[in-house]
Amino acid sequence: MTYRKYMVLTLMLCVTAATAKDIRMLNVVDGAETIDTPMFMVTHEKPFFGLAFIYNSVQPVYLIDDEVTFIDPEGTLVVPSEASYVGWKSRYQLAMISLDKSMMATFKNNRLELKTDAATSLNKTVGYTDSVSAFSELKYAHLWGWLRSIALGIEWLLTTINNAIGHWGWSIVLLSVVMKFLLMPVGLMTLRLQRNVSKNQTLLAPRLLEIKQKYKGEKAHNEMMAAHKELGISPFYTLKPLFSNFIQIPILVAIFNALGEMSALEGQGFLWVHDLSIPDALIDFGFAVPLLGSSLNLLPILMTLITLFSTIYYRNDLAPASETKKQKVNLYLMAFAFFVLFYPFPAAMVLYWAMANVLQFIQQKVLGN
Repeated sequence: MTYRKYMVLTLMLCVTAATAKDIRMLNVVDGAETIDTPMFMVTHEKPFFGLAFIYNSVQPVYLIDDEVTFIDPEGTLVVPSEASYVGWKSRYQLAMISLDKSMMATFKNNRLELKTDAATSLNKTVGYTDSVSAFSELKYAHLWGWLRSIALGIEWLLTTINNAIGHWGWSIVLLSVVMKFLLMPVGLMTLRLQRNVSKNQTLLAPRLLEIKQKYKGEKAHNEMMAAHKELGISPFYTLKPLFSNFIQIPILVAIFNALGEMSALEGQGFLWVHDLSIPDALIDFGFAVPLLGSSLNLLPILMTLITLFSTIYYRNDLAPASETKKQKVNLYLMAFAFFVLFYPFPAAMVLYWAMANVLQFIQQKVLGN
């Protein structure tokens, strides 16, 4: 491409940018108007890095009654005529426009094009999702309906706790304690199943070792199946604790969505944490580390140290020594994975998980492994 073509392309982009309006400044649509992605929703004083980048995004949406439909930001879509609202949603904020029956709305490259036959007043809503009850369906709209209901329930519980004690940081700590007690039956069931797994491993270990030394291939497989049958142990006995753990996963997903999207946490401090809605950055590096971000965050380090401390003291008297060693290796790897996962996320989420790890260690010491 020649220099002149570069200049023409740059001029076209500038003209396009100039013709796109700020949603807050536009009050009337006369003929056709192009509305840009709201810059106040795009601009972040402290953007998120790594896997937490989702909190930087602004998602175009439209509503038909109470049903929310997300739009591909980089595609082109003619909004259905039955849509009642169209606009953008970010982590905390929304910018929505009420669609008049005479309007035709098209999203193109994350810009909204509105066309009308005659001058039409623009009915718009700009603000925090939490403070606009008319758009409550936008909250956790990316979750399945039943999972969204759990997230709303967690939000209600955390708000109720905060109304009682008046501090969001300690409310999150107490939420972790409350959820630990509520999930205690599932935790005890998992512990019982894990103990059964350890007992079965102890029974099977010498038989399986003997079979591996004597046989190979299909013969070894058949002998192993026979050993399981003789001892009355299902070949899939190790999967039972996993199934009970799956019960807790949707609840954890709901908790982290609530802690990530509650605007009430914005600007709330706790101990050394200045703002629970962002990472607890102690030192800014001035450059970004892949997956981790551009700051030294203390909470994820403490969370990981708690997990490592718990793993060091982990023992399983019911399982063979080799199996206990394998379990410890898996716990160390999990601690590293969670460190990378949680490091760039909001401090509220890391605080909850760190407290959950403390409670898990206490349970481990009281009830055993």
